[in-house]
Amino acid sequence: MNLRWRKGRPRPRKPDTRGRGEAGFTLVETAISLGIMMVAALGVAGLFVHSMNNNTGAGERAAAMAVAQQRIERLRSVAFDQVVGEDGVVVSGGRRYAVDVNVTDVTTDADEGVTMKLIEVEVMPLNANGAGIWAEGAVTLWTERAALSLGENR
Repeated sequence: MNLRWRKGRPRPRKPDTRGRGEAGFTLVETAISLGIMMVAALGVAGLFVHSMNNNTGAGERAAAMAVAQQRIERLRSVAFDQVVGEDGVVVSGGRRYAVDVNVTDVTTDADEGVTMKLIEVEVMPLNANGAGIWAEGAVTLWTERAALSLGENR
């Protein structure tokens, strides 16, 4: 196909689009599309803030779990008779944590007295006012500790 126009032949004219609404976007269309994009962006921004809060909370829970595990390990290393409940505030990694240790004595044999202790360690991160951060509750770990005793086949 020959793309050059020969002399004497008129060039084809472009169709006249003026006044038919095909020349571009109107101001109303642009405003509506910007409004829709803004609503979508606000939804994404809300999800971003929510995920940041969840990540921060997960980091705080992990640090509180480490504090609780350290307390349990310390209670495992002392003598059975010295395992007692205690409350206090611990500072770890520049953060303050409220620690509550509850020890329940269990008598499994009436002749031997207390032979088992149920230990519950509850840790809650504190903010600057001394109040807990999470609405869900604290990190809680449980363990058992048995007394050393000789069996029937000594």
